[in-house]
This record gives sequence, structure tokens and C-alpha cells, in this order.
Amino acid sequence: MSPIERTITVSFRHRIHFTRNVFGLGNSVLKEALAGDSQQPPKVLVFLDESLHKAQPSLAPQIETWFATNLNCARLVCPPIVIEGGERVKNSYFHVSEIQSQIDRYH
Repeated sequence: MSPIERTITVSFRHRIHFTRNVFGLGNSVLKEALAGDSQQPPKVLVFLDESLHKAQPSLAPQIETWFATNLNCARLVCPPIVIEGGERVKNSYFHVSEIQSQIDRYH
């Protein structure tokens, strides 16, 4: 029996934005990047590497303030979640599972 073969082409739109202070209230780059065709603002789940969180302790509150100010743009489903960083995380299924469980939790 001969196999049936078809070529399937999948295209993705990949945009990269360069900016500073992305969660600054005067910066519109994130708002423009999150703008979509849906009538409902997208849900957003933010994870912070623990080293970044320690180095910039004001970042998590700044993220929360940005989303609270831009409710029509996107909805932060929970405060930023701080996760372990480093090489060990990149090679551990546990951490992937932890992130997936948060995605499942907040849909």
C-alpha cells in the first residue's frame, strides 16, 4: 500500500520590539504588542527569574501597576510568579511542569 503524502506549510508572525522600561506607564510598546483582534483583552501570566527579582525588587510592583493601568489592553491573572533561575531550571522537567500547572490554573 502506498503512503499518501502532502506538504503542509505553516507560517508564523514573529515580531521583535526593542525598548527600555517596558513596564513604564509612558511606554506604549507592550500595549501595541499585546493588541489583538479579539474583543476580550488577553490574559497574561508573568514569570520572573529569582535573580532578576532580587536585583530589581521594584519590578514586580511595576508590572502589576502597568497591568492595573492598562486593563483594556490585557489582564494580569495573578501577581508575577517568581521562579528559580539558572542552568538547573533549563534542564529540569519539574520547572516546566510548575509553569504548565500555573498556565492550567489560570487558563
